[in-house]
Amino acid sequence: MRFLFKKYLTITISLFGLTQLIPAIVISGGWKEFFYASAVLTILFYIVRPIAGIIMLPINLLTLN
Repeated sequence: MRFLFKKYLTITISLFGLTQLIPAIVISGGWKEFFYASAVLTILFYIVRPIAGIIMLPINLLTLN
């Protein structure tokens, strides 16, 4: 649970920093929208990473990663 919270907090801070550095990225709605976007990105991180690992498995085996 602690790791999940750390990942969520890291994504929230990264998303905020990204919106401050790149003016083309705008999240309207205040902090609530930042937290929602961070939650969605955290969930996607935990869903996409294992799927990408399964897809990349043959390449990893061929190259002896």
